[in-house]
Amino acid sequence: MTRKAAKVTTNFQPVETGDQINDQLFRLMNKIQTRLQIDMKLRINAAFPPPSDPETPPHKRTGNLGRSIRTTRVKGSKNRKVGMVVIDAPYARSLEFGADLPG
Repeated sequence: MTRKAAKVTTNFQPVETGDQINDQLFRLMNKIQTRLQIDMKLRINAAFPPPSDPETPPHKRTGNLGRSIRTTRVKGSKNRKVGMVVIDAPYARSLEFGADLPG
């Protein structure tokens, strides 16, 4: 019994390089951040009065809370990406977790 062997060669080139995929991930994360930022601002844009109901986004009084919503620059390596949507208003945490505010 004789064996026949075949030699296969290819010049396969991936459609996208790792760096291109990495760039796409950064762009996608930026889009996600921007969309989250917009959605958050829309949810807190209902006019005050009346006060918002418990477990619902706060109604807008001054607009400061909405203006304080921002995104951070996406950072990371090939294995991990980090980007955040941040609310800088000092009272944001109290609104989210239900603490009483003066006034």
